[in-house]
Amino acid sequence: MAGFFLFMRILFPDIHRQLTNSMARSFVKLGYEVLIPGYVAKNRPPKPVKDFVWHEIWTQQEANKYFDVPVKIASKEQILDLKPEIVFITAFENQSEILYEIMPNMPDSTKLAHYSGNDYWPGAYPLDTLKNYVCADYMGFKIAFKNNINHIYYKPPVDYDIFKNTGPSDNPVIGSYIVDYKGNFPEDFLTYNEIRNRIKGIRFDLHERSSIENVAKAMQNSIASLHIKRLEGYGMSIIQSMACGRPVFLPRRYAESKSYKFWALEGETALFFDSIEEMGEKLHLIGNKDYREKIQETCAKKIREIINNEEQEQDLKRFLENLQ
Repeated sequence: MAGFFLFMRILFPDIHRQLTNSMARSFVKLGYEVLIPGYVAKNRPPKPVKDFVWHEIWTQQEANKYFDVPVKIASKEQILDLKPEIVFITAFENQSEILYEIMPNMPDSTKLAHYSGNDYWPGAYPLDTLKNYVCADYMGFKIAFKNNINHIYYKPPVDYDIFKNTGPSDNPVIGSYIVDYKGNFPEDFLTYNEIRNRIKGIRFDLHERSSIENVAKAMQNSIASLHIKRLEGYGMSIIQSMACGRPVFLPRRYAESKSYKFWALEGETALFFDSIEEMGEKLHLIGNKDYREKIQETCAKKIREIINNEEQEQDLKRFLENLQ
């Protein structure tokens, strides 16, 4: 039939708005319709894990304003009616809702896939459910490789048009970009606050719920970023900061076996520290105009070499076409 186009649907629960926006952009470009659940989940994560499944209060109107591409905010009833061909579990916290409420009502042809951007503990995703694994974290990749699981070691695309390098900055501001920092990561927030109180001569700005455009502007108007987050495998805001040409201060003790070690390169795109004193010393280095401009320029260049959006999208295309 002329003009008829058969598309496939992907259900992708939103646990991180910027990540979901990036993934949705790739899915739509590859020809898929994206469903995002927008209802209160029945199955909550087991304690002591924080009671969070996905963003449950999306409205279609809000989504239309936020996302770069068309997405459909779907109720449980709509999901069960539309029967997406691919259903993602996007976090440890939402796997129970997907496994017990969604998948039992899907046809046998529906494929289940997992995504992980955080270095969960081994067993967070039981092996008997792991058939297809999009690993943005190093631990997930090691588990998938060791157990011969169909997988892709994936770097979600970066919007280099928004997170662009606007040139060197000497504005004495360091930004952090962690949503609901104190509520979600209280111990890390205490460390952040201690640094902010002890290091003088520079302003520390925290952006917890800013729009993508405002995050990009804040990064471009800073000299660097500070990212203290223990549960972090991939680090979208780490990469976005580098894309803007702003190096990232990172605690060395958190970085072992993390994916971001492949692009957080000491002295080139990142500045690691073991103590507040060491961070202060490296911050002093950035005070040197030549050093500051060199590392800012290197950041923007290196991240574009490491994360090539077209290559990642083609890898994702092959993966989605060959789900088990």
